Amino acid sequence: MTPMTSSLLISLLWTVCSLNLFQLVSAHAYIKQWSADGGQLEFAQKQSLSDTAFRGVSKNTGWIGSKFIDSEAITCGATDTPKGTIAPPGGPFFHTADQSAKKTLSVKAGGKIELVLAGESGKGFPHPNGHIQTYLGYCGPKSNACVDFDASKAKYFKIQAEINAISDKLRPNFDPNVDGNKWEIPIPDFIPPGSFIMRLELITFDQSSDTEGKQDQYYVYCGQIFVTTSQTSISALSQFDSVHFPEAYEAGNRDKHSLPGPSVVSGTAGSKSQKKTCKSQKSSKSSSSDLGGQDFGHGDSSAGHQKLTACGGTCLKAKTTAEELKHLAPTCSPDDLSCLCRSHKWVCAYVSCANDNCQGGKAKDATDEVYSKCGAILASRSRLPSTDYITEHQNPSSTERFKSKSCMDTCFNDNKQLHGSSCSPGNLDCVCKDHAAVCTWAKCAETNCQDNTDTIRLASDAIYEKCSAITHSPVRRKR
Repeated sequence: MTPMTSSLLISLLWTVCSLNLFQLVSAHAYIKQWSADGGQLEFAQKQSLSDTAFRGVSKNTGWIGSKFIDSEAITCGATDTPKGTIAPPGGPFFHTADQSAKKTLSVKAGGKIELVLAGESGKGFPHPNGHIQTYLGYCGPKSNACVDFDASKAKYFKIQAEINAISDKLRPNFDPNVDGNKWEIPIPDFIPPGSFIMRLELITFDQSSDTEGKQDQYYVYCGQIFVTTSQTSISALSQFDSVHFPEAYEAGNRDKHSLPGPSVVSGTAGSKSQKKTCKSQKSSKSSSSDLGGQDFGHGDSSAGHQKLTACGGTCLKAKTTAEELKHLAPTCSPDDLSCLCRSHKWVCAYVSCANDNCQGGKAKDATDEVYSKCGAILASRSRLPSTDYITEHQNPSSTERFKSKSCMDTCFNDNKQLHGSSCSPGNLDCVCKDHAAVCTWAKCAETNCQDNTDTIRLASDAIYEKCSAITHSPVRRKR
């Protein structure tokens, strides 16, 4: 073989290997095309950002391992998603303003988005099973508000959640005419007008190798849409259960039969019937009594139950039922302790339950345990920005602010139970260092402002803000 022949052969082999490598990389799913309201399909990912309304896609595997779903990559994906190893995704990250697409796709409220998910030519989406969810995150009222917008700044609410959707719906819907799997996302008719990040999330199971840590795989894609023809006020957004990415999910594999995140929003979110829940709080103490060994429908293998084990897990089970979470921490799933710890209302309800139902030293063990695990979170800015079940007003009036301060001050000065025997009247530092006292203070404010949800929220928030400013941990274990 002559040197020239050898050189040509090496060059040919390199070309073939490069093509095969490209096929392996490109085999992972991306959004090939999309359309709105039955319109013509237009190209989405793998285009110049100046020519599309869809943000970028990973250059390699495309999936985010469940060990890293609390990282910034979970918002809209990342350029580098490692294969064959256990490692966090690397940037650039597609949620950042400089990675935004420069166009926006218009869709009518009550309309639909159609996507084409492509992978290896002729095969479509490569994985056999898993779930599909879709979130919307508000950018602003203008049609180009999501352009140059940091998607991690948005509050996301869920409009679609389907268990086993990959095997049941997506994979069977392969269309050879577009060489991909079609998927529809209905846009509810009660969504307010404006620009939104449309965040699509596919979760697959049993597809990660031993060297990759056998992680659940999250495929995340972000498009930019502009919702039109809606008659809903923008203030409705504050009534939807919403989360931030990252922070919404706790790292780790999850039950294959469940979905992470809040419930799908409905047109009745924030209605008067929902707000009445706060008035029923007056009887919450009695509902936590005589729990004994009741079965609340949670298996002992749940991750959340393993983290709070004192008193046999009685109060964790009692305070993570659907009915309890509805008014204590509706944006949290029962097994996500890091989310539950962000809600002062949930922690206070847990402590009340422990005091009512755990015998002898077990009550102290339970309260010490939850204080230890939740104290730092409650003292930080990552705690929930309200009492959670109370809707947030876009622009509270000066009258509402005055009423909230009045409620807060009255409860602090006149509540004998608040100060007890350990704190002298007016000693804010002492009260803020006693977690039970903070709970009592907030509860009093809610009771005294019962007919004005904005005032309740503002008063409770002000209490938590005051105590957070005093100490990094507004918690003192009972002596």
